[in-house]
Amino acid sequence: MSRQSSEPLILLDSGVVRHFINGNRILELQQVFPGWFVMLDKVKNELCRSKSIENIVINLIRMTGMQLMQFPTEMEIIREYAVLKDNLVMVRVHAWLLQNIKTLHCKQ
Repeated sequence: MSRQSSEPLILLDSGVVRHFINGNRILELQQVFPGWFVMLDKVKNELCRSKSIENIVINLIRMTGMQLMQFPTEMEIIREYAVLKDNLVMVRVHAWLLQNIKTLHCKQ
């Protein structure tokens, strides 16, 4: 299924890329929705801080022709990003608490 030019793009986050790398399926990522994915420069930089996956990320971008975008500078987008990031942190904290609630109760 190929993307029509009027259809929205899919913005990849580092977690999705890491999951595909960890599953040894990184080349299959682009096969899911060919031509739909873009990556923010900020996400690429975050992923490339891990030297063990830096070449994999660079090769993914190069081999698939994936579009790299600069992180937007519009204040409305930055605010929305901050809200999404805060919500993600809260979801992760909540998930951690649910996983560890029995251990926390036992220590009291």
